[in-house]
Amino acid sequence: MKRRLAQGYNKRMSYQYDVIICGAGPAGACAGYEAASAGLKTLILEKRTLPRYKTCGGGIPLTVADDLPRLVPEAFVEATVTHLRHTWDFEDAHVAPLNPDPAQPSMSLWMVQRSIFDNALTERAARAGSDVRDGVSVGHRPIVPPPVPGVKPVVSCRSLYEEPDEEPTMTQPTPQDQLTRMITGYWVSQMVYVAAKLGLADLLAGGPRTAEELAQATGTHSRSLYRLLRALASVGVFTGNQDRRFA
Repeated sequence: MKRRLAQGYNKRMSYQYDVIICGAGPAGACAGYEAASAGLKTLILEKRTLPRYKTCGGGIPLTVADDLPRLVPEAFVEATVTHLRHTWDFEDAHVAPLNPDPAQPSMSLWMVQRSIFDNALTERAARAGSDVRDGVSVGHRPIVPPPVPGVKPVVSCRSLYEEPDEEPTMTQPTPQDQLTRMITGYWVSQMVYVAAKLGLADLLAGGPRTAEELAQATGTHSRSLYRLLRALASVGVFTGNQDRRFA
């Protein structure tokens, strides 16, 4: 990736910024674009080297285009999904449109590779004026104010190795979070069922394989199987790498 490096930037972070963003994912890259477009001196830090692989199903609604000015879809869209294939136990398949009523707003889906999509968003932020540094991790360092005679200094943040004063408390999920988990839990169970039906775990027991190799072994559509593998990898069932091999 062609990076905009801040003049005067060094390991001590002596350069002054209005905004420093940790992580060049979609949220960080979009925040960097908006901040730089508003005239703020912005720095985006990413611990991985860009473009970097990201396990994800890759489906985003077409309406996302409304929130991505100055970004051409052809730069990151791999495919446009307009129909879904519904089936039970791989029998009596039915293909139905996502948008059955053409008078309604389009409900099509874009399929993207996160490595390409995230990088395109980061490059857009760089063009808007953000400085981007990849391969940089953000550490943790307590900040101690200058000493004042007769006043005990107070550390503004806790050391990573300091024992907490009390047991941490668990935050209760909101009703919206609980509902989301209920819905997506069904999706995950269905994906695991398909993986078990195809015997993917047994096929991967001998080592990592590509979706094309697995599709040939199972008699399935390679691109559809690839989407399934990526989605399962996103929840930890399988792992994927930049070579599109799964284990």
